[in-house]
Amino acid sequence: MKKLLYFMAAGVFLASCTKLELNKETTIQPLENYHLDYHTYFRIDSIHDYRCPADLECLWSGNADIFISGSDGVVLVNILAQLYSDTHNPVYIGNYRIKILDVLPYRKSGDAFNLNDERVKIVISKN
Repeated sequence: MKKLLYFMAAGVFLASCTKLELNKETTIQPLENYHLDYHTYFRIDSIHDYRCPADLECLWSGNADIFISGSDGVVLVNILAQLYSDTHNPVYIGNYRIKILDVLPYRKSGDAFNLNDERVKIVISKN
């Protein structure tokens, strides 16, 4: 019974997914589900942008944290990706490599944050 409920939930989730092309730069939005094959999917759950605003000069340039959840069909994962990091970018889900290229828009000081306005530029490739 538990497995049946899991597969039903996975089916509903996958039905609402958007398919992405491999090895092509693309811009995605948070809270939308993306699938890479029949079993593998992910979504951006939230973004924490700590980068220095575009109109200021800062001692530290900052970073952007991208919180990703997904599954390879076997394991559910929650991943922290960071825009400017060698250890947290790229990230991997199943046999796929997700490289974060940019977080948009690059805000100025005083700009309000709205997750619905955020976009993440990525490239996905097979391992």
